[in-house]
Amino acid sequence: MEKEISGSDVLWAIQRATAQRTRLNADKRKKKKITGVEVSSSTGDNGVDYSNVTPLKIKSDWGNRLEEFEKVLKELQDTEV
Repeated sequence: MEKEISGSDVLWAIQRATAQRTRLNADKRKKKKITGVEVSSSTGDNGVDYSNVTPLKIKSDWGNRLEEFEKVLKELQDTEV
C-alpha cells in the first residue's frame, strides 16, 4: 500500500531543507571571513556577496509546472489523515 503524503509533511520537508541551506550558507560566510576572501566592494549593505550572481532564467513551462504543483498541494491538503 502506498503511503500518502500530507500537507504538513511537505511543509516539514521544506522547513528542513531551508534550515539546512541556511546552515550551509552560514558556514560558507564563516569560512570567507576566516580566510579573508570576503570582498566588501561587491557586497550590499546587508553583507551579502553579489559578485557571483547569475541571471534568473524563467523557462516557458514553469507556469504549467506551478499550476500542477498547486493542484497537487491542494489535493494533499484536502486528503484526510
